[in-house]
Amino acid sequence: MGDLNVNDLFFTVVAVILSISIFLIFRKYIMALVKRISRRFNQNQTSSKVAEHLQRLVNATSSKDNPQIDTLIVTTLVLFVPIAILLTRQGYGLMGIVMAALIAFMPYCNLWIRLSRRRTKASFEGEKVIAELLNQYKMNYFNMPQAIEVCVVHLVDAPICRQIFFKMSLRLKKTKNDDEIRKIIDELAYGVNTQWAKMLANNMVLAISDSVEVTEGLEDILADCKEIAELIETGKRKNSEPTIMIFFLPPILYIGLAYMSMKSMDGMTLKTIIGYQLFTPNGVIMFMLAIITSFINYALISLIGQRKYDF
Repeated sequence: MGDLNVNDLFFTVVAVILSISIFLIFRKYIMALVKRISRRFNQNQTSSKVAEHLQRLVNATSSKDNPQIDTLIVTTLVLFVPIAILLTRQGYGLMGIVMAALIAFMPYCNLWIRLSRRRTKASFEGEKVIAELLNQYKMNYFNMPQAIEVCVVHLVDAPICRQIFFKMSLRLKKTKNDDEIRKIIDELAYGVNTQWAKMLANNMVLAISDSVEVTEGLEDILADCKEIAELIETGKRKNSEPTIMIFFLPPILYIGLAYMSMKSMDGMTLKTIIGYQLFTPNGVIMFMLAIITSFINYALISLIGQRKYDF
């Protein structure tokens, strides 16, 4: 394995800047090509499920009405290609490709973390959402699509569910197909991922597709939510110290160790430390491993350490 020098790092930086510049200039054509590849990708049943999963994930974490997965795909490639080139040029081969793939996988993981956080926050909006929907459902003469639309105006204290309701309202106006209606309403169950949200979505589908009067069903769900209302404050007092430590402790430790090295070792300077860290193969690998492990710790704390408001 050759030593990583300034030329290698400069080559990688230039490659990244050039890749981003080309993407920005030819974004329209690159996106069109990605969409064409995505359509062929969707022809395979397994691939179609992967694309559907990515689309639902992007939909649930975006404020846009109809976001596309193209940006996620391009971001992943922009991360993977230059890092893979840098590491394979140093002779790391398969390990370099695996390392690049792990870093390129971070945007997808970050979306999952974001979705998990949104689900936790949305779970605490249940009582407000159900109470408002029930009220509007009665006031609008049991017209569920109209009730959903009016709820968007009033759910100021439930921002995440309000956003979901807004998207549902826009899409429900464009279709009368029962399968499409179920798919649209299912975004509520997916976006919140609680029992009360799934039960609420089922009642919505019954009201819209089958014209069933669901007042009693909504009242039952609201009653169940009120029984666990005391858990809300407990959930809101989630300890955020581990997450803060993940963000701030590694850089503090790194700076502290660097300072101790300069004080205790003759000839050790900041320039020397940076040189070892960024201009040697082992230094680059250790730096990337530190980023990956820190991200894994952050992901685990975000996914495991949150308590939902649910039955």
